[in-house]
Amino acid sequence: MITIARIKKHLGNNLYQVTIKGDGLYSLRVPVNICLAKQYERNISEDLELRANLIKIERHSDSKAKVQLILESNKEQNIAGLWLCVPQKILFDNKSKNKELITEPYLFQILGLNVVSENKIVATVTDYFETPAHGVLVIETINNTINNTQEILIPLVEEHVQWDNNLDYIVVPHFNSFMDS
Repeated sequence: MITIARIKKHLGNNLYQVTIKGDGLYSLRVPVNICLAKQYERNISEDLELRANLIKIERHSDSKAKVQLILESNKEQNIAGLWLCVPQKILFDNKSKNKELITEPYLFQILGLNVVSENKIVATVTDYFETPAHGVLVIETINNTINNTQEILIPLVEEHVQWDNNLDYIVVPHFNSFMDS
């Protein structure tokens, strides 16, 4: 199970405002069965107690949406703060039948990935955000000295970032040009 959005507040009539990162929520074909988790994790067990049917998605911005959920228990509950989770297979099936063809991975696929430059692991992807021009990766350098890491922003464009076919790591060929002197 993959977390794709967080419930911010209940709006009434089974409608909820959610905050999102990435395009996983918008790639779903509704209706779809989902689970609700109490905390964000990269991979979540499928045996969660709270389940729901996601029947409507309304985009508000790159970071907010409105969803209509029918809880499996058929009674309204306070679910603000919970995470919407879907089986990873649904996201891949909706995006591409062939994982090798994915040119723009989902956020959950790149968070925590190592960044490689000149055949060395130099950083880890910690976040992502959108700008009007393109996406931006937030990465943290790896350094053996305590408290000597650096946060770096790298434009998510082909010139600066390449994907490993298996999504095991990303390559930033000119990594040093992004470092502060």
